[in-house]
Amino acid sequence: MGKNNTESLTIQAYNILKERIIKMQLRPGELILVQPLSKELGISRTPVREAIIKLEEEGFLEATESKKFRVTQLTIKNILEIHEIRELIELHCATKAAIKRKSSHIKKFNNLSSTMEKALQENNTVKFFEADMEFHSEIIHLSNNQTLENIMFQLTEKVQRIRYITTHAYHRVEDTIAEHDDIIKAIEKQNPEKAARAMKKHLTNVKQSVLKLFEDGTMELFGGVSF
Repeated sequence: MGKNNTESLTIQAYNILKERIIKMQLRPGELILVQPLSKELGISRTPVREAIIKLEEEGFLEATESKKFRVTQLTIKNILEIHEIRELIELHCATKAAIKRKSSHIKKFNNLSSTMEKALQENNTVKFFEADMEFHSEIIHLSNNQTLENIMFQLTEKVQRIRYITTHAYHRVEDTIAEHDDIIKAIEKQNPEKAARAMKKHLTNVKQSVLKLFEDGTMELFGGVSF
């Protein structure tokens, strides 16, 4: 097997595994075994092992004492850490967006909101979260700060994992649309302070809804732990 082919297969295995982790098809704490996975994917063990190592480096997998790998568990600590970073960046970017926005941006935000509403009616979780992610990405892009965009890009996939969990929070999906609309209105009116407040309210509600899943025991179904 040539080097290029091995690299291609590693990327393929990596993308499949990461998607399954983000979409909670592989639950926190679940063991990842090279040989069965290699057989399932039809990919030799070396590329699968390399994909696993890459995912460990990114924090999606962790090594066990028996030298096996498992999906990283979700904890209150890492939920709060992610929220802290998001709040620092996204409140700043919402403020910038309110100052720099153009009518074309508002149109795009409203189109994304409509896409989310349609996805909700169709019970299409993937479509909903793709539009949700694009909404936040567009606000960050309006900051015209490539460094911030790069930081959030690295964090986005971990945020996506949390997004999938929030579908189990009562009314969280419906509330997301309403909260986004409040952010859009503030940006449209070019009110930076109001845009930041609306974004803070949205992110705080996201955080609280996830923490509530820890409190009522729902997170235990996903392998989440409280420490």
